Amino acid sequence: MTAIHGSVTQILPAAHAGKATQADYDAFVNAINQQVAYMVENCKLPPEADAQLHIIVADLMAGAEAAQGKQGENKRAAGVVQVAKASNAYGRYFDHSGWKAVKLPH
Repeated sequence: MTAIHGSVTQILPAAHAGKATQADYDAFVNAINQQVAYMVENCKLPPEADAQLHIIVADLMAGAEAAQGKQGENKRAAGVVQVAKASNAYGRYFDHSGWKAVKLPH
């Protein structure tokens, strides 16, 4: 999740300003997909925590899909925001030392 947090905080300002390029979004989506695959492959949580993580992973994947342009070009930035919100949800439900919420645009 730390890598996802880093990816989303890096692209969010450009996406919000309408300045993120297709290459920016592609790199973002690739990073999210790689990290989600890693989490799913290596997840060893108790059942309740695992269920909560699956909700967060679903939101991450939906956001990545939107950021990829699968819901239309005008939804790419909204996909980045969805990933940011999923990252923030993670911080609310999991005890991750030093975790900081992603600052969302207004």
